[in-house]
Amino acid sequence: TKSGYIFQMFLPGAMGAPAPEAPGGGEGMTPADDNLSEGIWCCYAWPAVNSNTGNRAFMINQSGDVLSSDNTGMMQGYSGNITPMAGDAAFTAGGDITSPVSINGVPGAANDGGIWRPAN
Repeated sequence: TKSGYIFQMFLPGAMGAPAPEAPGGGEGMTPADDNLSEGIWCCYAWPAVNSNTGNRAFMINQSGDVLSSDNTGMMQGYSGNITPMAGDAAFTAGGDITSPVSINGVPGAANDGGIWRPAN
């Protein structure tokens, strides 16, 4: 947690499934795939208290895509540990962070129903 936002890193597990970082750092309950993890990762940031410490959600990946969402989409409303981010939120294929990232709805909708745009 920093400056009112919670950050979490994800590596790809088996078949690209998001393997979240453990709360204290390091590998979590879902083991990461060593081969996929050499070149694929993503990190999200969302408000610790939505509409209080911030509103938007953010994502960065190994390609340098820095995206933001207004955090009001169909399955969004991320806020602290009550409504945390799913690792595949900004991706086009459910349960697969090796799939393309949805940028302005292209090449498909984001898993969380939000519109992820280049951050400014």
